[in-house]
Amino acid sequence: MPALRYLFIASIMLMLALTAAVVGLNLSASRPVYEWIARAALNRDIHIEGPISLRIGSVATLSLNDITVAGTSEGTPAFATIGALVAQVSLLSLWDDAVVMPSASVDDLRVFIDIDEAGQGNWPTFTDEDLAAEAPSVASTPFALRATNLRVKQALLSVRDARSDQQHTLFIETLDETLIEDTLQMRSHGSLNNSPFSTALTLEGVASLLNIRDWQVHWEGSLGDAEFELSAAVASIDELLHSDIDLTMHTDSAQNFLQPLNLPAITEGPADLALQARRQDDRRVVNLSGRLGELRVTGSVDQPLASSLESSHIVLSASGPNLSQVGALLDARGFPTTPFAMDIEASLEGQAVTVEQLQLTSEAITLSLSGTLPGYRSLNAGRLSGDIDIPDLNAFSGLLDPTKPLQGSLSGTVSLARDADGTDIVVTSTSPLLTLTLNGQLTPEPGFSGSAVQFSGRSAVPDQWLGLLMETPPPLAPIDFAGEATLSAPATITVEGLTVRTSNDVVSAQGVIGWAEATEKTAISVTARSQNLQKTLAPWVPQTQFLPDLPAVAEAQLALTSPDVMKIERAMLSVDQNVAAFAGDISLQETEPSISGFLDVSVPVFQTLFPALTVPQRYERPLNFSGDVIWKPGVIALDVADNQLRYGSITADGHLSLDLLEGTAGFDLQASTPDARDYLPAAERGSDTPPMPMSATIAGDWNAHHVRVEALRINSAELQIEGAGLLELSGEAFSNSHVDAVVSIARVDLFKEWLDFPFPDQNLEITADIDSREGALVVDTLTLLSGESDLSVKGTAVRASGLQVNLDVSARHLNLDPWILARREEDGAVPEQDTGSTDNQRVLPDYPTSTAWLRDVVVNTELSIAELVGLPRPVFNVRGRLNISEEGIVIPHLSAENERSGGATLAGSLVSNQGTAPQLDVAIEGFNLVMGIPKAPSEDIDSLPSYEFKSKLTGAGNTTRELASSLEGYLNVVMGSGKVLNAGFDRLTNSFLQELTQVLNPLQSQRDVTSINCAAAFVTSEAGKLSGKPAVVIDTPDVKILSNVTLDLGTERIKAKFKTVPQKGLGLSVSSVINPYVEVSGTLADPKIMVDPANTVVGGSLAVMTGGLSILAQNVVERMGASGNICAARLSKANEEMSTIGDER
Repeated sequence: MPALRYLFIASIMLMLALTAAVVGLNLSASRPVYEWIARAALNRDIHIEGPISLRIGSVATLSLNDITVAGTSEGTPAFATIGALVAQVSLLSLWDDAVVMPSASVDDLRVFIDIDEAGQGNWPTFTDEDLAAEAPSVASTPFALRATNLRVKQALLSVRDARSDQQHTLFIETLDETLIEDTLQMRSHGSLNNSPFSTALTLEGVASLLNIRDWQVHWEGSLGDAEFELSAAVASIDELLHSDIDLTMHTDSAQNFLQPLNLPAITEGPADLALQARRQDDRRVVNLSGRLGELRVTGSVDQPLASSLESSHIVLSASGPNLSQVGALLDARGFPTTPFAMDIEASLEGQAVTVEQLQLTSEAITLSLSGTLPGYRSLNAGRLSGDIDIPDLNAFSGLLDPTKPLQGSLSGTVSLARDADGTDIVVTSTSPLLTLTLNGQLTPEPGFSGSAVQFSGRSAVPDQWLGLLMETPPPLAPIDFAGEATLSAPATITVEGLTVRTSNDVVSAQGVIGWAEATEKTAISVTARSQNLQKTLAPWVPQTQFLPDLPAVAEAQLALTSPDVMKIERAMLSVDQNVAAFAGDISLQETEPSISGFLDVSVPVFQTLFPALTVPQRYERPLNFSGDVIWKPGVIALDVADNQLRYGSITADGHLSLDLLEGTAGFDLQASTPDARDYLPAAERGSDTPPMPMSATIAGDWNAHHVRVEALRINSAELQIEGAGLLELSGEAFSNSHVDAVVSIARVDLFKEWLDFPFPDQNLEITADIDSREGALVVDTLTLLSGESDLSVKGTAVRASGLQVNLDVSARHLNLDPWILARREEDGAVPEQDTGSTDNQRVLPDYPTSTAWLRDVVVNTELSIAELVGLPRPVFNVRGRLNISEEGIVIPHLSAENERSGGATLAGSLVSNQGTAPQLDVAIEGFNLVMGIPKAPSEDIDSLPSYEFKSKLTGAGNTTRELASSLEGYLNVVMGSGKVLNAGFDRLTNSFLQELTQVLNPLQSQRDVTSINCAAAFVTSEAGKLSGKPAVVIDTPDVKILSNVTLDLGTERIKAKFKTVPQKGLGLSVSSVINPYVEVSGTLADPKIMVDPANTVVGGSLAVMTGGLSILAQNVVERMGASGNICAARLSKANEEMSTIGDER
């Protein structure tokens, strides 16, 4: 028998004691024997690392050191450790059937209790059930146990509970116990969860620690700021629960009392607790009263003495000014802060529970529940019914923490009723947030297997549900839902006929949902149908015009193959003829889910998917994509093999990855087409045009710090591009940046349709060699060759405090003629439309003039062009400097020479001043100029009339139109004598100017050459209004022309009146074709020419009609004679006015 085994072990120990007699015995050598005995008893490894000694005399003293009780398995922390254990036993007391311990001490005790989520602890368990069955009760123990002096120092008990994720720590600094006669006193000091405690315990009537009979208990002490006192009379251990007990507790701070117990903070203020337990005849009555701040709790428990706690009548009431205190008791934050009252009355009889009343009343919620359950551990019998009413759901917004307050009310009922087959359940709720009807039956089978419910309902404000997940949910239309759910097996629900409907969409689902051990049984089929995809996605997409207004269908079959992996067996989205299919996995292992699988996309017609865009016919090609896709929040990666990306005749494959959160990307792509001309308009391709095969490769990456192109190659008969490089985007210095590229295009006009730009029919060669040296980005070589033109750029860029760029731009010969001609041809290909004269037509563009975009950028450019061709006349030796900074744009100097010895200079700036509009200042001067005079074949350059030009203008404005309407200054031109071939005027691009010159001097068309004696022009500008009287004077051998001009740059309205006077000796017949009066009116966009039809002599009333111009002209002519120099007079007056304007400036 097991008892004999333990008797044998005791006999061995007794023989050891007799052998030792009264001498000290070192038992360390027998350590394995003692560890084996302890291991057999506790079913746990025990290690005694320190010395073991036994001293025997009249008192036996046992000493053990460094004891370890192992954890549940190898590698787990120890359950307990003891630094030192000393125990004394009086051997003489054994003859009196008593075990007397004169002294005992425990030092440095550590106990670590760990409870897992299943409630299983790591404490040792006794394995001998037979011994436990044979063990006598405490009351019948045949010997007495007395410990007269016990001391515990530095003891720690740590308890971690994974179920509540809480940890409690009890530290006993000292515990002293004395037993004198029948009075035991014990004092202890330490801390509980870092709050200090001190206690004193007195037990009267203690004959033996193993025999509890008629003990008087008095225990008092403090925990933190709380003080407590307990008195009890314990008749026996068997009647412990029937003892008379009085317990009181008081603290001035409820929070300081709850914190050491790891209870949630409920309220501030004092806390009191009073508990009294008394025997009243054959019953036991427990009364409870307490307060936490203003929270009041009272209650009572009444039960027969002969029954257990499962036969009781319980009454409990609570009230307070703040319902959130109840939520705090449940460790739930966000309950309303309204006053409340709660009453509970219930009876327990075995497993039967009768709830006479459960009532919660407040302004925020009313809740009631009543009924009977024959077995509270199951719902297979009895009846329960309850009601809930919430007038304003916003009161509970804090509990759910939505992104915006909840709205509306909620009322509902629940009813459970047991019949022969199971428990009928009915749940209803009414609210704009959720209207629900649920009914079904719960079976009595284990785990309610076989239970089934049907449900239907409506949410008028589904966006409020989304408010629990999103910061700003979009407004959504009401949804209706219905379905059936059956608990088909333990931890498994089968869902059938689930539908969710809106006015435009229907979502249906069916399948199996498993949890716990049945997780891998989850398999769901979902279908979503939209009558109009544009309307469906309108709440989620700001620019709905880019979405197709077509029906769409999405289908998916999902299966949870493991707790961490959801398999998408088949997913498909179809919009019109466009289809996307996917199969893969959703990984749930990481904190953020990820999706990986195979994607197949087919888009036969682009236009149907993008109704707001006009897809040119040449780009309307079918798109097909097949490849591997990996997605997780903010990250997407695509892998395409074997040319499985097809767009018309283009095929491509490779790898592309984007991380939108980190701002990084990697790419390695290849593409080719047998004929790139397929993507030109049909008129441009031509039936006899040979194909143009093209291939392209690009590989590299980018992030916030750099852009890297490891390889770039584009190759065709007309185009070759090859390059590689790295450009650093951050840091103060360029240390690794480099770019090497070569571009060779045989005919750039091939790309005018692709790039929507009028390229000329000529070649383009670009060579770039850029490197980084000494912290700077150095442009060693950047050359452009196109046709007859060449352009070279050298320079550096540094990034010490913002980007600073220094460039030298030079060209030996720059011919703009092909580019201008290409632009004219394109403009001429578009038919002009007569839109009529409207105030909405403007010539001056309305561009912003702000230089804020230049912040943190400094660009200094030196310009040198030996010959510039493409203007009305060639220009030589163009030299200049352009400075760009946060202050604005400054041109300190720009000069150019024309074909003769003359030249022009320009200096100006557009500067932004803080708090004011950008200001323009520009000054231009020129002498011996022929620039702007149309060039004609076979002309004699030396016979051209040269002119001088001088202008100063200033203004301010936030747009170009505002700036123009504020201009102040003047413009002066003086031209000497010379001859101009009329063939040059045919090159004027403005048809209005051609018409005006013909009207002013009809004789021009009859001659090859127009001779000019002199010409002068002077206008002033005040607040954007240009005027001159006369503004223009022209003297030719045929006519003298004078003009008054006014032009408002704010409105662009113009009024110019021309008086033409034939020269003397011209002859009457010739003079008759001269128009003496011409007027130009209207706007710059739509000017009109009016001619005096009667060809009359201007005078009298007509002088008034012409604004005095006829009188002015007559006076000038009379004063100077018909052959006088009218230009000299205009020049003299202009000098006077310029001098005046200069003084005013």
